[in-house]
Amino acid sequence: EGGTAAEDHTDSVTFNDTYSVTSPTINGYTADTPVVSGTMPAKNVEVTVTYTKRSDLSYTVHYYWNGTTTPVKESETVNGQTFNASVTESPVAVTGCTPVNTDSKTITIGTGKNEITFYYYKNVELTANSDEVTYDGEEHSVSGFTGAPEGVTFNGISASGSGTDVGAYNVIFDGTPVGKVDTTEKYIVTKATPGKLT
Repeated sequence: EGGTAAEDHTDSVTFNDTYSVTSPTINGYTADTPVVSGTMPAKNVEVTVTYTKRSDLSYTVHYYWNGTTTPVKESETVNGQTFNASVTESPVAVTGCTPVNTDSKTITIGTGKNEITFYYYKNVELTANSDEVTYDGEEHSVSGFTGAPEGVTFNGISASGSGTDVGAYNVIFDGTPVGKVDTTEKYIVTKATPGKLT
């Protein structure tokens, strides 16, 4: 950055003796001369060690099922990153999944683990139940839906339909089920198909 990276090192060495000085370790930087060494001449020796930012760092982007460390997509590692640089990533499209949050994330590259994690819901498509009945002049009804994984509960979602006369009646969902998340916050409804009562 153009300044002093570390305190100067001064030592007294007898003529013709060998010397060896290890350059200080500075987090995130690499010294162009890791060890200053040689044989002492008949004059003072001055060596300037230059530090540059490390550019051999990396960061990893994880894509996990919400609330878990189960991957919905293989993690991606990006190499060749420079110390203290800012990097920004956005959630990518994953077949059968929806990102919990579509906002991008930014981190500053350090010398430890550099990680960005995006979480996803698994998509669920619901279908309202259908039924076929013989006309008898009475009102008939059908309710419920299929498509939710076993043991998964979506609160506030229901489907129903009824009819008396001969014909076809829609079995429809109440409200707007698309976009609703289950009680475990691992699944999201992405499609809701009506049924038929005939």
